[in-house]
Amino acid sequence: MEINVTPIRGGILALLLVAFYLTGGFEMPDQAVELRGRRFAKAWYLCIVIFALGAVKVSIMDHWVGNVERSNIRICYIVLGVILMLVALVWQSMLRG
Repeated sequence: MEINVTPIRGGILALLLVAFYLTGGFEMPDQAVELRGRRFAKAWYLCIVIFALGAVKVSIMDHWVGNVERSNIRICYIVLGVILMLVALVWQSMLRG
């Protein structure tokens, strides 16, 4: 597993994180912490971490396998990253309302 940052991949990562910011992913509802407590805040921050990990997996992760004929299993990281981002978004929508 290696991190391969190119301008396009870095742009994709930045685009995903900016889109998450614009949809309010980083902003925790103020009244929710007062009503629900610290466990809510912990779950909210965990959603942010899961989304960020998914965005990193989609954009800048590579994994080459094999010695003679090397092949890249980047598609697995893309699928896993999309699943992680979807889980984070669904979980945040459940926490919101």
